[in-house]
Amino acid sequence: MLVECVGSGRRAPFPGSLLAWRCEVRFLVFALMVISLAWGCCDCKDNACGAGGPDVKFGGGDSDTDGSSPLPDGGLLDGEGPKPDGSNPPADAVSDPGQPGQDVSDVGGPDASVPDGFDGTGSDESPQDVSFPDSTVEADGTGADATAEAGLDVPGVQWMVATAPDWLNMRDGPGKSYAVVRAIPCGGQAVLDGDPQGNWSPVIFEGVSGWVTSSFLVDLASFDPAVCPGPPAYEGEVPGSLVTALDVPPYVEQDCKPATYTGWPFEAQKCTYNGGLKVTVADPSPELVAQWIVDAAQLIPALWAQKDKDPTQWKKGLKVFATQVLYQSSRIFPLEGQVDEGTIYVFLNGVTTGCSTGCFCRINSLMRQQWCDYADAVLGIQKKSDCIALYSTTQWTDEWADHCLDNHRAAWTMLQNQHFRAMAWWANEQIKWDFSDPQNSDGAAVVAALNGLFSD
Repeated sequence: MLVECVGSGRRAPFPGSLLAWRCEVRFLVFALMVISLAWGCCDCKDNACGAGGPDVKFGGGDSDTDGSSPLPDGGLLDGEGPKPDGSNPPADAVSDPGQPGQDVSDVGGPDASVPDGFDGTGSDESPQDVSFPDSTVEADGTGADATAEAGLDVPGVQWMVATAPDWLNMRDGPGKSYAVVRAIPCGGQAVLDGDPQGNWSPVIFEGVSGWVTSSFLVDLASFDPAVCPGPPAYEGEVPGSLVTALDVPPYVEQDCKPATYTGWPFEAQKCTYNGGLKVTVADPSPELVAQWIVDAAQLIPALWAQKDKDPTQWKKGLKVFATQVLYQSSRIFPLEGQVDEGTIYVFLNGVTTGCSTGCFCRINSLMRQQWCDYADAVLGIQKKSDCIALYSTTQWTDEWADHCLDNHRAAWTMLQNQHFRAMAWWANEQIKWDFSDPQNSDGAAVVAALNGLFSD
């Protein structure tokens, strides 16, 4: 079932989804902005005159030094995490995920607080005075907001666009000491909500107010989409079979209660399972993970070509990724606590604290080398050598754990997940030599190559 956005013509893949929610928000924002113009709301407290919606843009490497399998490690800890939003997926799939190393092509299957500087974990900058020219932007139909899409000229509303290649942190105050409340993807449009303070600008994005680094904002009329790496975020239908494949309850979710966690602005769950083990989790829903997988698949041209050419093989290739995610993490993102995988591992911010096997970052167990390759080659935000020096490859670093949490937090409200894109880009780097002509590649061969890659 598709949900039509009021006044926009854009459609969400399923009711209750992120896009469907944005549709409702956009309609409410439109109504509020009409009322505010009548009442002079732009002079009201907090100057909350409107909210912008995203025109999202979106788009590795070596094994860890010990060459071990990407499984976590750790010790013991007592911890505290969100309930998946899981709506019922469309029924066009079967339900056996397959086993690690098994060919899953015919299996339905279950399922930015950052270091100083711009280092690819969400963008903040050092203070500097920045001002913007006064402007009123008339909508051009690019999907910023119901008001903009309707082509209404709203005096006093100034649209700005985020240009950080990965994501732009929104904080609840003008400085890095304030908590991150949200993130704006590259190309996301927000309403300027007052005067900048130093290098920080107040904005409203999708109904959320916050402060962002001014140097990563440009006026809508001046925005060049080429600054955002990779293809736009995928906004089409997500195969119901992929959602079904991912819809396996994470085994830690046995006795869970709502919880909070520092650095995580959304609800988490604190779960007690296996006779007393405790873990706080921010487990994404099957629908959200499916969205991330489909979006990331754009970075594998030989697979993406099958979407129209051979949809059956396209879906099978997507399920390869779903099986890999389930095998690596059971769709669990441990904010803090104990995870039982035959051995009890301690996690913090999605990473095992022991790190002897590589500090793989949940939920898809991305390696630091893979991220650093991607950050250098695709995002262009950090040289690989500098990235590795920051995150290390042999020991725990707070910077890597913070980055993992930052990425998960940013992706929570986006149509893309940069870690999933990094994994897809890395996969393509491994198989692209066998598919030099992606548009004419054989779908079954592509799926077989991906199966071999993730089962090795």
